[in-house]
Amino acid sequence: AKAISDIKSFPKLDLDGLPPVLIKNCTALVYPLMRIFNKSLSSGNFIADWKLTCTTPILKAGRKDVVSNYRPISKLSTISKIFEYSVKNKVFFAVKSIINVNQHGFVPGRSTVSNLAVFSDYCMSAFSAGFQVDCVYTDFSKAFDKVSQKILIKKLSSLGFHSVFLQWIKSYLHNRRC
Repeated sequence: AKAISDIKSFPKLDLDGLPPVLIKNCTALVYPLMRIFNKSLSSGNFIADWKLTCTTPILKAGRKDVVSNYRPISKLSTISKIFEYSVKNKVFFAVKSIINVNQHGFVPGRSTVSNLAVFSDYCMSAFSAGFQVDCVYTDFSKAFDKVSQKILIKKLSSLGFHSVFLQWIKSYLHNRRC
């Protein structure tokens, strides 16, 4: 229900031909969608039609005639987004106890701004005590594109995720199409 309430309400049709505002405001859809989601999870198979994306090139910066200046943005159906949101939250809940307290990226309620605030406070305390502070920040180009699916599944398995859920993740990642 939280995933549905968080949908951005706009009348434009999504990839399923449904306006997100309809899904958000039609509470009668919650129970049938939950049944479909649960069946998908319990079977270990992600619904093939929900793997369909519409990819749009977005100009990052620079000249418009240089292909490398664009980044692809994939748009999903609203129902697929709801399902992904729900699974993401379940996975986060399962692993949040092992996430380092200093992790700010991809953690609800944290951001680059919260990281900077915590780090600034740390620096001020260290400077006040007469210490030197050295820091290295890194950003890995296209980091998510380089995650090995095999290693991801192995890591999730080592964290105790059930084999049917791991099969679902494999199904989710396999044969995505535009």
